[in-house]
Amino acid sequence: MQQSGFGDADFTVIKVNEISALAYGSSLIFPQARSVFDIGAESARWVEIKPGSSQEPFPEIIDFSLNERCAAGTGLFLEKQAYRLNLTIEEFSALAARARKGAPVAGRCSVFAKSDMIHLQQKGVPVEEIAYGVCLALVRSVTSSLLKSKSCPLPVVLAGNTIRNQGLIRAFQQIVKSKEGELIYCDQSPYLTAMGGA
Repeated sequence: MQQSGFGDADFTVIKVNEISALAYGSSLIFPQARSVFDIGAESARWVEIKPGSSQEPFPEIIDFSLNERCAAGTGLFLEKQAYRLNLTIEEFSALAARARKGAPVAGRCSVFAKSDMIHLQQKGVPVEEIAYGVCLALVRSVTSSLLKSKSCPLPVVLAGNTIRNQGLIRAFQQIVKSKEGELIYCDQSPYLTAMGGA
């Protein structure tokens, strides 16, 4: 922090980056949160936090990780796979949410995912199982690359616009093995980083 003055007004300047903004925004809305996954269109990040207190409202950042700015493991990956299935992202989400199970799909690379999906379609695997398989592949990829074999403290917040995809939420519940109330999100989840920055 540094003091800065303009004319008669003094104010405090706090430098904020995307990780501290995500941590603070998440703890504002979800004070019980221990970690946060933020999956955007082209990026993903994970933050482990220790909740703040009444004396110190800012949460302590215990650990964090960012992806390598690759489309795999992001919302853009989901959109590409929905397009390949000739579905809107809304149709894709609804199908994935109600699938009986997820088909095996590679999530590390869009090219591999496309090959798997073509093969599954040729075998006659239901489209909803392919869609849910893509959601599972994305969550496995994100958790593997960001957590790097570390555990994910619960409750965990889901941030970013991907919370609108019920198939992705279902995949998170399955992969992080969350119980009722341990995977948390709300209508404000897409804006948590912006709220924390503000």
